[in-house]
Amino acid sequence: MGVLVIQLVEKSNLSLGPTWHFVWLCSLVLSFAHELPLAYLTPFDRTNPRLFDVLSLIGVVVLCSKETRTGKFPRPFSLWSALIIWFCFCAIIWAIFLPPNYGNIAVFRALKYVQGLIVVFIALQIPIDEKRKKVLQSMMVFGGLYIATFCVFQYVRGDTLIQVRDGLFVDVGLRNLTGPFGASYFQLAQTSSLFFIFSLFQSLQAKSLPMRFVYLAASCFISWPLFASGSRTGLGLFVVSLLVAIVVERRLRRTVLALGIVLIGFILIGFGHWVELLMSGNTLQRAVNMRDGSANGLANRLLAVIHFPLSTYAAGALVLAIGGGFYVAPVVINGVDLYRIDYGLHSFYLFPLEQGGVLAFTLFIYFIISSFRHLQISRNTRNSTDRNFANATFAYFVATLVAGIGGHNFWQGFGSGNVNTLILLIVMLALNPSRKINPEVIDKKGNI
Repeated sequence: MGVLVIQLVEKSNLSLGPTWHFVWLCSLVLSFAHELPLAYLTPFDRTNPRLFDVLSLIGVVVLCSKETRTGKFPRPFSLWSALIIWFCFCAIIWAIFLPPNYGNIAVFRALKYVQGLIVVFIALQIPIDEKRKKVLQSMMVFGGLYIATFCVFQYVRGDTLIQVRDGLFVDVGLRNLTGPFGASYFQLAQTSSLFFIFSLFQSLQAKSLPMRFVYLAASCFISWPLFASGSRTGLGLFVVSLLVAIVVERRLRRTVLALGIVLIGFILIGFGHWVELLMSGNTLQRAVNMRDGSANGLANRLLAVIHFPLSTYAAGALVLAIGGGFYVAPVVINGVDLYRIDYGLHSFYLFPLEQGGVLAFTLFIYFIISSFRHLQISRNTRNSTDRNFANATFAYFVATLVAGIGGHNFWQGFGSGNVNTLILLIVMLALNPSRKINPEVIDKKGNI
């Protein structure tokens, strides 16, 4: 992967040269497209090392040893940092009172947030000019193409058994895709919808009409796993981000029309397969079932958001102070004391309240407001590359806010892998304007 990234960076004629710092950042973006374990070292799936973990270690050991830049961080990053510090405090408090095996889960989840925070911190240290930001957006397109290609082979083979640890396989069902994410269909849907919207905006930077159609075809291809993932949230992210994209970028209206023509072409070429794909999988069926009156229906999910179930938690009123249990919540259901492990409310907004009380909820709301405002500023910049990147980020960010009303599409856990860090990373990169760098600060090896 490293060699491929270096070649791509060099072919982009970057004036700054292929510094190892930027190669690391490109590799980091690509790592979110492949989250299968590199080795099955532990009996727990999420504790087995991923490519993201390796790059995180490289970033800490190698890149943090050298000063790369100085300057202020975006305001949303400071708010997010404060939230993670508070999460860690709550996790430690709960770990003290929980049984050791449950306390370890709380600490592990807190450390995953810290890991993501450190990675984004390092990424913000790396100088990025206009050409580099274009390369980063291309990395997301390549990541989306890799995921879609992986899913083609998974679909054709009819894979149903997915290994999650040494000796343990999970049956995900026929034609229910999970892609290069283990058994996590939810992570596939989130990542594909994000890479799709960036590919769509990348088409606006094409220098010729044929290349624009190439990007449109790539966008269609990147999005196809969504329709066989079984994720309703993924479909919601896809639709809402597309609608927002049309609103914020006028040029995309013709592009989306062309996209529809390309998509119709794909359907006509393989009409039977598309019908089979939609009808045999459970994505469409699960979306239809959101209207029913079950506990998993849309109405009851929204009611759960409106009526916060405070009485369910053994902590009682302490939920408002330190949460109901950081990723391990002692709960009382039908008079029985239980532990709800590595799970939480299906609400983008109330989840931090459940995990860290009123302070966590307040910090997160401020983070959302600040991110929204700063993205609006970035969208109005004169730099076309920065504006394009910010528009793509804004479209997905707004879709996340909408889908999060009755879903869980941002936080750690819930089978979302490292998507939380990916979203945080692109938001911070969108808020980090391109800038020219003095070539004198780059040595012969390309280090800063």
